[in-house]
Amino acid sequence: MGIEKKQSLISITKTYQTRRNILDLAEQVKVNKAVEDRINQLENELLCLQKKFKDTENGMDKYSKSGCLCFLSVMS
Repeated sequence: MGIEKKQSLISITKTYQTRRNILDLAEQVKVNKAVEDRINQLENELLCLQKKFKDTENGMDKYSKSGCLCFLSVMS
């Protein structure tokens, strides 16, 4: 095999490896983006649940306070 053919094969191999590396990186970026999107979605769901819990907690406080006041006014 001549020197030119060897150099050509080396060049083609390096190009292939570079393209393969780029494709691998692109796949990692895609996976990382999907994971990041899922984390954001879960964070949003957690914030909603925290707000609902706080609203429920506040509602229970208001209900129990008003319930106590009503009960005390009936008892007097």
